[in-house]
Amino acid sequence: MSSKCTPPVSSSIEPALASARIKLYTDYKKPVLDRIIGYKNEISVIQYDPNVFLQLLNKITEPTSPVDPTEKLYDGMRVYFANYCYHPNDCDGNTCIPTDPSSATNDCRDNLTLIFVPTSLNSGDHLDDISNCIIIKKSDQGDEVFNLPNPATVGSKEKDTASRWIKNFQNGKGIALATDARFRTGNANFMETNSLWYSLEIIQDLIDYLTCLLTDNPPIKCVKIHIASFITPEESPQKYPSFQLSLVFEFYQPGVDKEKGQSIYFGSKSFAKMKGNNLGGGDSDTGLPCPPSTACQGSGLPKS
Repeated sequence: MSSKCTPPVSSSIEPALASARIKLYTDYKKPVLDRIIGYKNEISVIQYDPNVFLQLLNKITEPTSPVDPTEKLYDGMRVYFANYCYHPNDCDGNTCIPTDPSSATNDCRDNLTLIFVPTSLNSGDHLDDISNCIIIKKSDQGDEVFNLPNPATVGSKEKDTASRWIKNFQNGKGIALATDARFRTGNANFMETNSLWYSLEIIQDLIDYLTCLLTDNPPIKCVKIHIASFITPEESPQKYPSFQLSLVFEFYQPGVDKEKGQSIYFGSKSFAKMKGNNLGGGDSDTGLPCPPSTACQGSGLPKS
């Protein structure tokens, strides 16, 4: 049985390209991170309940007012690489770190995670709304869209969970990955990805497709976000920075009876041209990595 839902052309990529990006991370970058942690392995993929992931995307497309739903509050979303690190003040005292009985610490501390931050357009920059640092909180009760404490109002660095997790990645794993990449690529100026920016148009396309899949027969089973890396054949002055971290989104829909299920992959298709502080390129504005510095303008994290 074929799906009634058509994947958006704006951000869907071929399975072969998705697999190549995922494999580069698994073969070269993940071993670096495994060695840093030492007592357990780094993750390769984060799996989300599709209904909860849809709730997250819908928060990004909120209208400015109910009077005119076409006027949007945000122009996109920045996704930060972060690292779980325990502190008693995390999330105002309520731990946000998922449990993991197989770990020596019984939780996912020291593993990668993602923080989603909506952005608004201001003078060509995509400015973070740091009052909305969002994670999908995972627990035995299921997934939940959850706002981390506002970095602008928490009052102390110890309570700024979002900044602490992001700095923990950038000052530890990010530096180690960049050092390894400089050796492997011969690029002495290599800098690892801190975040990726996604346009509102791309997010709306994913919302429409995911909404359709949830009512399909059979419905979508899960959303997987794979940690990945831009591959060398994509490299050119106008395209992706080779070997930098990226993300590949997988929407998995099971098959019927003996029919094989299908996975549709989403990721950056073509690197948008940089025009001063503006990011041009229309549909290609998906998954823009920061650095390069032009794609970082408007980034507000870490704050403290």
